[in-house]
Amino acid sequence: MNEEFAAKADSAERYLREVKGKVKANHSYEFIYDATLAEFCVYNWLCERTFVGREAFLRSLQEWLTAPAPVLNEAFDQERFARFYGNMIQGLVDKYQRADLTRHLRGASNSL
Repeated sequence: MNEEFAAKADSAERYLREVKGKVKANHSYEFIYDATLAEFCVYNWLCERTFVGREAFLRSLQEWLTAPAPVLNEAFDQERFARFYGNMIQGLVDKYQRADLTRHLRGASNSL
């Protein structure tokens, strides 16, 4: 998983640099910048950690949901950034809970 998260963090970081140059010409890119900044922060945080199993990973994500988003000077709109940040984490929780449920249901149907 760490490789996947590292690749996504690198991609978001490259896109941040690209979008930052476009913001000066078109302020609508501020929205995209804040969304990409949130994506970078989430994936960067994840790739810097080691989790002992999926349950520990999901537990960490769920705990993380209750923590406030970091305050970053580079965000154009801190509230918007915080929404994107929380949505990114919630999306990961949903994704991995669905994957666990699917795996559980497949196992249950195989035992019938």
